[in-house]
Amino acid sequence: MPTQILFPPFHPHKSWRAVDDRIRGGSSVSHLDPLADSSSAGAVRFWGTLDTQTLGGAGFASQCHAFEHRLRLPKDEYAGLAITFSAPSAKQPAPHHPASTEKPRPVEPYEYTLTLKTSTPSLRPDGRRESTISYEHTFPLSGSLTAPTRLVIPWHAFEATYRGRPLPATDPKYIPLDPGSTTENGKTRGGIAEMSVMCRSAFGRQEGEFDLRLIRIEAVGDEERAWDLEAQGRGRRFRAVSWKALGLAAMLCVGLTVAVRFFDWRL
Repeated sequence: MPTQILFPPFHPHKSWRAVDDRIRGGSSVSHLDPLADSSSAGAVRFWGTLDTQTLGGAGFASQCHAFEHRLRLPKDEYAGLAITFSAPSAKQPAPHHPASTEKPRPVEPYEYTLTLKTSTPSLRPDGRRESTISYEHTFPLSGSLTAPTRLVIPWHAFEATYRGRPLPATDPKYIPLDPGSTTENGKTRGGIAEMSVMCRSAFGRQEGEFDLRLIRIEAVGDEERAWDLEAQGRGRRFRAVSWKALGLAAMLCVGLTVAVRFFDWRL
């Protein structure tokens, strides 16, 4: 199955909406705006402020897209997702010495999270969203990322979480990620209902202004995985041939050494 482009177009002011910690009384805010000056057509800017003071160290800011029809990406056809992004400047956390008893201070945001949901959360009477299982992959910015970077995320790299914490497979609420939807007894299971990009505090590790350029999000076709396996096979065959050649060369050297010593003895 070929690679399927999911975004662009992003339609930031139509199909994406902010889901920030303000729904829980926080002060973080996020925006998703088109990049008119971008060389990559259709790219958007995910930016805003991540606050950790209001909620005592916690905080998140995200933009969420709910698919009109549940996205079906079966694992036997798609190997995962790929996100292409860039940043005006890449930030790295300040080093923290394990022996130090001082709690590390929050740094400017350098980590972002791509989140998937296989069900649309219902709303409480107060307008807050009910907690549901999310599948997340967090990636850091490092080095120079002003040029577009493409990150491939296989399905198994999305971690199941509940209320921002890892959800182990032993938990009764745990459901493995199923990006391909199926219908049983009139009820649809699996598939991707929502996708969001998030900047969060990671329990007080980062805070402040953030800025990420989203260029493309795509479903990676299975042929990339097949290409990788083929490349690995070529590597194994090359190593096997190399070892054989090395063995023959060693045998030849030994043979030449014995022959030289034999003629020396005759003389």
